[in-house]
Amino acid sequence: MAATFLPPVRYTRNLFLRCVSAVYLFTFLSIYVQIPGLNGSNGICPARSQLEPSRSRTLLEQINAKPTLVWLAPHLGLDAEHTLELIALLGAFLAFLGTVSQKACILPTFFLLWSFFLSIFQVNPVFMNHQADKLLLETGVLCILLAPLTPGGVKKSAFKDAIVLFMIKWLLFRLMFSTCIVKFTTKGSKLWWQLAGLDVYYEVQWLPNYLSWHMHHLPRWFLHLCTLYTHFTEVVVPFFFFLPVHFASVVAFYCQIFLQLCILFTGNYGILNLLICVLCISLLDDRNFNAEQKSKAAESTDSSEPKYSIQSKIGVTLAYLLAAVWAYRSLTFGPTGLELQGDPKDVDEFLRWFVPLFPGIVLAFLCYESGKMVSITLLRSDSCKEKLLPIAVLVVHIIACIILLAFSAVSFSVIRPPSATEPQMMVALRPIYVQVHKWHLTSPYSMYLQIDDKIVRKEIVIEGSNSLKGPWAEFNFKYKPGNVNRSLPIIVPHQPRLDWQMWHAALSTYQHNPWTLSLAYRLLQGQPDVLQLLDPSNPFVLPPKYVRAAVYVYKYTPWSERYGSAWWTRQRKGDYFPIYAVDHPPLLDFLKQHKIVGAKDWPVRTRWLVSLLSTLRTQLDPSVFLWSFFVAAFALIVTGTR
Repeated sequence: MAATFLPPVRYTRNLFLRCVSAVYLFTFLSIYVQIPGLNGSNGICPARSQLEPSRSRTLLEQINAKPTLVWLAPHLGLDAEHTLELIALLGAFLAFLGTVSQKACILPTFFLLWSFFLSIFQVNPVFMNHQADKLLLETGVLCILLAPLTPGGVKKSAFKDAIVLFMIKWLLFRLMFSTCIVKFTTKGSKLWWQLAGLDVYYEVQWLPNYLSWHMHHLPRWFLHLCTLYTHFTEVVVPFFFFLPVHFASVVAFYCQIFLQLCILFTGNYGILNLLICVLCISLLDDRNFNAEQKSKAAESTDSSEPKYSIQSKIGVTLAYLLAAVWAYRSLTFGPTGLELQGDPKDVDEFLRWFVPLFPGIVLAFLCYESGKMVSITLLRSDSCKEKLLPIAVLVVHIIACIILLAFSAVSFSVIRPPSATEPQMMVALRPIYVQVHKWHLTSPYSMYLQIDDKIVRKEIVIEGSNSLKGPWAEFNFKYKPGNVNRSLPIIVPHQPRLDWQMWHAALSTYQHNPWTLSLAYRLLQGQPDVLQLLDPSNPFVLPPKYVRAAVYVYKYTPWSERYGSAWWTRQRKGDYFPIYAVDHPPLLDFLKQHKIVGAKDWPVRTRWLVSLLSTLRTQLDPSVFLWSFFVAAFALIVTGTR
C-alpha cells in the first residue's frame, strides 16, 4: 500500500553508527595523549580535585552526585590519573571495534562509549566544556536508542530507527539554527547584518591554520557572499529537514556538508565539523547510496515508492529560491557593500513566540509518524505473539524520544530573549531538566564566537627567566599563535585542549581562569607531562626561577608581505599575571584555595596495571599512537574486514 510506505534506513543507520564510532575513536585518542598534562596528579587541573569523596555515601550515591566512573578508582586500586587513562583506552578500543566492524555497533557498545566519555567530561570542566563535547554526548544518547541490541540486529531494520533518526534531525536543526540566529539578536553584532563577520572571523577564531591567513585576504565582496551563504545554510535550510519531500532533505544535506567542509579546512575545531557531517547522514535514507542498496530498497518497499521526478525537483528548487528571496528580502547596498537591513529587536520578538511553538510542531509530527508506525506494525501480522515485541520496542523508543524532545525544548529556549515570559509547560519542565542535566541528555547550543567591530585577537604569552632583570624567554605552544614567523598546521580531528583554552583565558583575567596560575606553577616545577603539551623547543634546560605572562594583540600580516617570513604582527597590551616564583606564598595559597594543589589522590594498590599503563605511554610516541589507530581502522575498512 502506498499509504504505508516508509523509506528504508537500515544501511543509513549502520553507516551513521560506524561514523559516530570513528568520531569517538578520534576523541578518546586525542584526550588520552593529553591526560597526564591536563588532569594527571601533576597536571594543570588534577582530576582528583574535582571529586569530593565521603565515607557516608555509597558508590551509587557518588555516581549520582557526579556521574563518572572515576569513582571506581579506589575499588580498582588505581589513582584518578590512571583510571582516566584506562577509561580513555577502553573507549578507544570499543570505538575502534565499532569503526571497523558493523557487528560491534550495538547498544551495549554505545552505552559504554557514552559512559566513558561522560566520565572524562565530568572531571574535566575546564578543558572539556566545549560545544563539540556536549554535542557528542547528546549524539551518544541517541546512538544508544538507535543501535540494535545484538549483532544479529545490524542486518535488520525497525520502525524505531526512523523515529530516532528523526530526533537526530531535530538535534541538527537546533544546533544549526541556534548557532546562527543569535547573531542577529540584540546579543549579536551589526557585523553579521552587514555581512562583514568573515572580514574578521578568520583572524580571531580559536585556532586558525595555514589556510585561514589566505581566506582572510580574499576580496571583501567574496567574503560577504560566503557570509550570505552561511546565514542561509544555518538559518533557512534547516527548516527543509522536515519537509515530506525527500529531495528537499538531500539538497539540505549537500548544503550543510559543503559548509562544514569549508569550516573544517579553514579552522581547527577538533571533531565539531566532522560530527556535524555525521549528523547530516540522518537527512538521507538507503535510496541515496550505491546501486546495490537502491535495488535492495526497491525490493523492500512498495512499487508506488515516490521517485525524484522532474516535478518534485523543480518544486523543491523553487521552494529553496522562494525561501532565499524571503530571507534576503531586506538585502540592500550599504556603505560597505551588500548588507541586510533589519532590527535585532524584531528578531528577539520572533524568537519569543517561535522558540516555544516550534518544538510543539515537531512533537506533533513525531506523534503522527509514531502513530503511523504503530498502525503498520499492528497490520503487519495476524499473530499477536509476533506483534507484541515489536510494538513494545517501538513504544519504549517513542516514549524515550518524547522525553528527550521535551528536555531539548528547554535547552532550545536558551536563545530566547531573557525578558521573555516562559510558557507554563516550560516552567514545569525546567526543574526536572535541571535535575537531569548532569547526565547531559540534551544541551543548549548557541553562537560559539562573539564577533563585533571592536574584536581583536588576544593571546597570552608566558615567559620565563632565571633573573628578575631578565632576559625573558617565551614558552611557545604547539598549535596556537605565538612565534609570529611560524605558520599554524591543520590538525583536525585532534583537539589540543590547552591551546584552545588559552584563547578563552585571554578574553578575561587570570582570576577568572585560576588554571592559568596552575600552568605557571607546573612550568616553574618543570613538570614533563605539562611541558609535553607545549612546543618541544623549551627555552630552559632546567625550570626557570620566575615566570610571567603578558597579553598581546595579534594581527595577520598584510597581503603585500605574503612572500615574507612573518604570518603575524603583534603588540603588547599589558600584563596577564605578575611575576611568580615556585615558592611564592600568594601563588601557593591561590592554588590551594582552588584545590589545584594539595588534593590527595587515592593510593595505588594494583601496581601491575599502573606499570602496564605507564609502559604503554612511555614506549609509544603520542603522535605515532594516534595515527596507528587511524591507519589500522582505515586499512581494515578498505580491505572489507567486518
